[in-house]
Amino acid sequence: MLRKNWITPKPVDEALLTRLESELDVPRVVARILAARGKTDPAAARRFLFPDLSQLSSPFALLGGEAAIDRILHSLRHRKKILVFGDFDVDGVTGTALALRTLRELGADVDYLMPKRLVHGYGLSRKVLPDLIARKPDLLVTVDCGIRSIDEVAELAAASIDAVITDHHEPADELPPAVAVVDPKRPGDEYPDKRLAGVGVMFQLLRGLSDQLEHELDLNTDLDLVALGTVADVVPLDGENRVLVHEGLDVLNRREKIGVMALALEAGIERRLESWHLAYLLGPRINAAGRLGDAADAVRLLISSDTAEASSLAKRLDKENRRRQTISAETLQQALDAIERGTAGENPAGIVLASNVWHPGVIGIATAKLVERYHRPSVLIAMDGDTGRGSVRSIRGIDVCEVLAECEDLLTQYGGHEMAAGLSLARSDVPAFRERFAAGVGRRLDERTAHPELKMDAEIGAEEIDEGLVGDLDRLGPFGYGNSRPVFLLRNVRCEGRPRIVGRGHLKMALQRDGQPSLACIGFDLGDHVRRGFPQGPLDVVGHVSINEWNNRRNPQLQILDLREAAA
Repeated sequence: MLRKNWITPKPVDEALLTRLESELDVPRVVARILAARGKTDPAAARRFLFPDLSQLSSPFALLGGEAAIDRILHSLRHRKKILVFGDFDVDGVTGTALALRTLRELGADVDYLMPKRLVHGYGLSRKVLPDLIARKPDLLVTVDCGIRSIDEVAELAAASIDAVITDHHEPADELPPAVAVVDPKRPGDEYPDKRLAGVGVMFQLLRGLSDQLEHELDLNTDLDLVALGTVADVVPLDGENRVLVHEGLDVLNRREKIGVMALALEAGIERRLESWHLAYLLGPRINAAGRLGDAADAVRLLISSDTAEASSLAKRLDKENRRRQTISAETLQQALDAIERGTAGENPAGIVLASNVWHPGVIGIATAKLVERYHRPSVLIAMDGDTGRGSVRSIRGIDVCEVLAECEDLLTQYGGHEMAAGLSLARSDVPAFRERFAAGVGRRLDERTAHPELKMDAEIGAEEIDEGLVGDLDRLGPFGYGNSRPVFLLRNVRCEGRPRIVGRGHLKMALQRDGQPSLACIGFDLGDHVRRGFPQGPLDVVGHVSINEWNNRRNPQLQILDLREAAA
């Protein structure tokens, strides 16, 4: 079991807490968590607590945004054919569906094309160019891809096809020769929030487009798609992303889109949709289409207005997702076996493994599981003949794109962001890449990054945990990457009864509370604490608080993240 670095709550100025409590009309515990997360200015904290669309920046603040909007308007007004080309992940699928729905509403002659992972590879690649050119569009608009497709955009121009590139990944030193490039991360772009997902960039571009037209278009009805793509792409849920997801969840729960609701039905979601449903239930089903089949099926689902078609497509995506889960589990086990055999090296700083039998569509999921287990940046490569396609995942504090840049001469292609990337390389370069990747990671590992951090927001007593507290904390949602559920430290608590292992290695226990019923606790994947000999005596416990609903009963619960013997 990985040792975690406990980052205990720092003392907070009580006068500051009183000010936040008073000016924001929030309970003390909410004020304490806001302060712990750097929201010490009441105005900034108010924007965080009450996100709304007025907090979004102007679309024209995006460098290249005005040129992109003008070029799309030209095709609209002259009834020229527009082709939307999106990546095959959830971000690209939702962004493509968003663009299609909006442009069709505006009367555009618009169609779409999604790359097939096993045929074309990632993004706007050379392999997909013949299919794009054969469609003979006047304008190609990319979603969530294209920022590094310099030669490909040049070939499109040679075929008399203009391109508007919209992306959110890190650009290379040179930009593609498109009529417009919209990416908040491009050099010189002063857009205030650089963390938008690809679907967020597209939403902003379409906002600017609709502002230029006299059309009663309510773009906000598609914020459910923006929320889904944003959460699934694991961008920070703060700033503009928080606004988009907060508002998008409201749209989702109006349950107006036939396709989204058909997918929710297949996922067994009957209650209010929350951000975790998007991350763990809906997102993977959409992803499965692009990983194993055709992402176009997912786009068709999200733009469908036919109940029978939507139901059929949702069932197909659910089936693909179950197949994806099986393949992913097999891939992970094979990777773990290879590590045990020493294939990745002895205690490598960065893990690199390759196999002839791995499916390139699911290695990303297995790679993420490796990172969870070993807390080391990892690369899994699916080999096909003399070439391989790899998926890269990192840990907080290590920018994996920086490491890949140091290996650039060994790679035929790579791209992504600090926490995740994709690459391709020749089989003969895998050993050298393994060595150089591990060395690059090793230079960046230190005591802070080498172990997962467990950062706590506040200290609390077990007797304070009740349904009212959970309701107060929900005001800080939506939760996800960059805005996790509040983490509490409980000091000097004692078990009631004996801890035990339930399910697939989960820890179940209860904590004593003076004058109150015991507090139920669950620790997912923490059964090793029982196997190794549970600490005797008082404990320090770290976890989230939640409500456990079972048999129509609601009871407070602590989800344990870690525990140890109480500090003296």
